[in-house]
Amino acid sequence: MKQEPNFSLILNKVLKLIPVCLAFLVPIFYLTTTTEFFAFNKLALITLATVLLVVLWTVKIMTGQKMEFIKSVIDLPLIAFTLVVVLSTIFSLNKTLSIYGSEGSWMGLFALLILIGYFYLATPLLSDLKTIKLAIYAFTASTFISTLMSLLSYYKIFVGNADYMKVQGFSLSGSTTDSAMLAAIAIVLSLGFLTYEKLPQIKSVLIGNIVVSLFFLMLVNVWAAWAILIVGVIAFVLYADMREIVNQRFYYTILAGLTVAVVLLLILPATRSVIISKSYTQEVNLPVTESWLVASSIVQNYPLMATGPATFLLNFTRYRPLSLNTGPYWNVRFDKPSNEFFNVLSTLGLLGLIAMLFFVAKVVKLTKVSKYVTDDNGTTVILSSVVLGILASFLFTYASITTAFMFFSFLGMLVAGFTTTTGHIKVSEKMELGTENIAAVTSLGDTSAIGKNYVRYIVAIPALFLAAYVSYFFFMTYEGEFYMRKAIIAAKNNDGSGTYEFQRRAINANPRQDVYQNSYAQTNLALANVLASKQNLTDADKTTIQGLLSQAIKTTQVTTEVLNPLSADNWETRAVIYRSLTNVANNASDWSISAYNNAIQLDPTNARLRLDLGGLYFAKADYLSAANQFRQATVLKADYANAYYNFAQALLKLNDPANAVKALQMAQSLVPANSDDYKKVAAEIAAIPAQGTTGTTADGKKTVEQITGNNVKTTAQNQEPLNSAAQGQQIPVQNLGTSSLPKDQQVAQPTPTPTPVPTTKKK
Repeated sequence: MKQEPNFSLILNKVLKLIPVCLAFLVPIFYLTTTTEFFAFNKLALITLATVLLVVLWTVKIMTGQKMEFIKSVIDLPLIAFTLVVVLSTIFSLNKTLSIYGSEGSWMGLFALLILIGYFYLATPLLSDLKTIKLAIYAFTASTFISTLMSLLSYYKIFVGNADYMKVQGFSLSGSTTDSAMLAAIAIVLSLGFLTYEKLPQIKSVLIGNIVVSLFFLMLVNVWAAWAILIVGVIAFVLYADMREIVNQRFYYTILAGLTVAVVLLLILPATRSVIISKSYTQEVNLPVTESWLVASSIVQNYPLMATGPATFLLNFTRYRPLSLNTGPYWNVRFDKPSNEFFNVLSTLGLLGLIAMLFFVAKVVKLTKVSKYVTDDNGTTVILSSVVLGILASFLFTYASITTAFMFFSFLGMLVAGFTTTTGHIKVSEKMELGTENIAAVTSLGDTSAIGKNYVRYIVAIPALFLAAYVSYFFFMTYEGEFYMRKAIIAAKNNDGSGTYEFQRRAINANPRQDVYQNSYAQTNLALANVLASKQNLTDADKTTIQGLLSQAIKTTQVTTEVLNPLSADNWETRAVIYRSLTNVANNASDWSISAYNNAIQLDPTNARLRLDLGGLYFAKADYLSAANQFRQATVLKADYANAYYNFAQALLKLNDPANAVKALQMAQSLVPANSDDYKKVAAEIAAIPAQGTTGTTADGKKTVEQITGNNVKTTAQNQEPLNSAAQGQQIPVQNLGTSSLPKDQQVAQPTPTPTPVPTTKKK
């Protein structure tokens, strides 16, 4: 008779331990078993915990216990937002991206459903202040470890020997921005508990945590983290009982003195020059102006639900403004805008934005209730401040797995905390669901119609099936990442066959990832290249080479025509594969040109694609077409030294030395003075017969480029080395004939593949 209560007690303790453990683990958890160590493995941890909660809740139902859940005022807006995300995924331009998320961020439909599922499963487990407080302290301790590791790496004090740990910006969260945001959350939490905590020893620890976190925050200077800190502190002052704050003036005086000391250390020139690391670089983010231009352009074509979750990269290349070409990150393809507001607008459309604003409004209204309820421990006040701070941070950055989990985790604690408070405003309510309730519903009120044992199975079987499906779905995804990581290690060890085999296994596990397919194509090409470099090739060697080349081409066909036709990256990879075969197949350059044209249609402001396409024309001795592409590259990016250099080479072939000299002079003005490239261009200019006054036209006037060239001189350090774009990777053996190509591509002159770029489709 005593075994069942003991089992129930143990089961409930295990359930309550899961959110506490997760609050500690998520900020610092990572594994090196996948291609991306941090966000993906944090998502894996959260998924595992969510599945475990489903199983344990099912066990509770099976043993006759009641299942608890909490009903709150944010349920309706949260469900509405989730519904918009689901519908947007159904009509997405790329469903795979929308479900999985992009490589590295993973914030797609699957991640959102896992986070919301965790929110509803974990919130009832936090309905006592002791568990909430334990979870908050677990998070604070974990964040201190994360902040300390980030501080050590900032000063190049590395605690591990692995290559990835010997990076100045290394952090356990996987991102300096996330680490700074976690530190800011920890400061707000510590400030709150400094007011309500009774033990002096814990207060001393909280003060130390605040000082260390603030020092790190001032070093990295992340806007999103400052938003959390400023909004969180203001909200705490507005919501908290001022008498409690005044009673702790002794500790706040100590904290104020230490804060002033930290600020002085970082602003006084004598100490600042020593403390601030000059080699530290900030993370690269898409500027606000360009984010708005891309987002607004998308909404014009897809006003209601946009293009689907996690599809910003597809949109960015198509709508990227020319203004980016004047900055240092002109050749970067961003997969996220500057903040979550633009991310929702550009991927979920106006419906997504309205649903998000509805949800945010309800959350803000929820936090205000903490000012009017009785809470002696101040837990709801502290959690309200943190939740508002995280919401404010999303105006300055986009949501990651870590920050999104923290938001839902603290929001769940807040909702659960309101069930323990007293006051006339009721925003959350604890509900219970047992076999009696389900039997009554399923039998239209006649509880004897269906036995309790059968009711248990009615609940348990679908829940377990759902848990099994989610587990299998994510296991296959994880298996793909696992094998791709194995392939990367094999490639670093120059194990070509191992790389090939592991990539093949990754594709078998998750064939929907175009990144895997592109890597596999490049590996096939590299293996063919190595084999072709042998002397005295046998017929078997030639057959193997042809098989590898055929596989490389077929793989790029899958990525460009099936998996993701709107990806400029995929078409560029296909173009590079064909370009590498120009010594193997007679018409490979024609197919490469066709692929480059498709990539350019999908990324029309990309100057580098024009340069590469011009190089293909140059190699075919079509110097007029080459000059046209090089010229377009200089128009798209007026300070592109390599484009001017190649433009000059094409002009020389076209017997136009006067304009070639002008182009070379422009290239020379854009590279660092006295560099190898500078001397190289100077020698080439000197080798060209004089064509009148240097740097002028026949009438003595300078060109527009030469006039504006003085204004872009400062970009010289950002230039790539000056090389002829015609120098592509090629297999250095005799022509093996067009049998290397699949039969459908053994033609003399391909018709350019129509790029499926919808321009007028609306949702």
